[in-house]
Amino acid sequence: MPERARAAIARPTLLFLIVLCEGIATGLIIPSLPELYGRAAGTSDLVLVFGMALGIYAILNMLALPILGSLGDRFGRRPLLVLSLAVVAIDSLVIAYVPVLAVLLVFRAILGLTNSTAATAAAWLADITPTENRTRRFGYLNACYGIGFFIGPLTGGMLAEIWLEAPYILASALAFTGLVLALRLPARDKAQSEPRPDPAAPLIVNPLRHLVWISAMGLVPTALVYFAVRFSFESPNVLWVIYTSERFGFTFSTIGLTMAMSGLFYAIVQLVLAGPIAARIGAARMALLGFAVDAISMAVLAFTSTAWMIFPLLAPLSFGSIAIPALQSLMSRKVDSTQQGRLQGALSSVVALATIISPLACSALYSATSTSALPGAAWLLPTAVYAVTVPIWLLSRRRQTALA
Repeated sequence: MPERARAAIARPTLLFLIVLCEGIATGLIIPSLPELYGRAAGTSDLVLVFGMALGIYAILNMLALPILGSLGDRFGRRPLLVLSLAVVAIDSLVIAYVPVLAVLLVFRAILGLTNSTAATAAAWLADITPTENRTRRFGYLNACYGIGFFIGPLTGGMLAEIWLEAPYILASALAFTGLVLALRLPARDKAQSEPRPDPAAPLIVNPLRHLVWISAMGLVPTALVYFAVRFSFESPNVLWVIYTSERFGFTFSTIGLTMAMSGLFYAIVQLVLAGPIAARIGAARMALLGFAVDAISMAVLAFTSTAWMIFPLLAPLSFGSIAIPALQSLMSRKVDSTQQGRLQGALSSVVALATIISPLACSALYSATSTSALPGAAWLLPTAVYAVTVPIWLLSRRRQTALA
């Protein structure tokens, strides 16, 4: 096989493996992470402490990602991957063995400033993938996180009941494995960003300018619905462990099982369904299908009152993720090869914004309604966000069609 053909296969494969390592590492610690933050804080108010930790990470990550994306466009993406995975490896050990809340929050802040694995991998994948194949490959990339969130929570939940620190040791080892794989990638891919951005041009350090750039590229309506779907998929990060344990009495193992099933369904959607559905109905209709299924599933979850009903809901909740690669593909088509990193950094800022707002809003509503007649009211928030953003997107697409 010619060297170029081998490289064309090897680079995406390495990127998928790196994302898989980080996905498993992240999934391992999720079932017990609120418990460890509560232990460090010396409080049982897990919603407040865990929400604060997620908020610090999300705010700093939102500020950092556009800058990191621009740095990747200019100087290459491998250093960003190595830095990101190194900090994940260290942070996992700190969480396990330094039960001091101030230290945990400092490392959470450092993680927010450096973590760009998903955005960097997506930008690199866009660099080396023809436009017509991007939806499928973005689906594969997202599937790696789905597989990680199948293996990680299931394993982490069981390990945490035996030895609370064990998931964090394993997570650190996996992040380090991803780092080693990243070092096998070229320092700068020949296919990346041709022509390269001018090295003499000043870096844009104000992340709000990237949002203005999204507007200039005509991507605001699509970015809004991307925010909506990410808002929905970020909401369980702060609520799922706490809600299922308080509402249904789930243990670490049961929580890990539900998250593992969700990750498995997510991986199937991204790996098996995304490409064929996009080829059959197009990326735009695929996104709309994802919105509809996710909004309805969240509304049903809000009114669920018995534990067994959680399990059949996991499949449709995961199916809604089919909108993510569709929107990534639609937006990447609007941007030339010199700005894919900037786009992914800007989109990651949108994700970070959702990660800030969703946990804060959902946890506040849950705290206010957990003892009310509708303790699952917080799950209605994603449906409400869809109700606002999807019509804007549809009107925009209709206007573009009329102009065309």
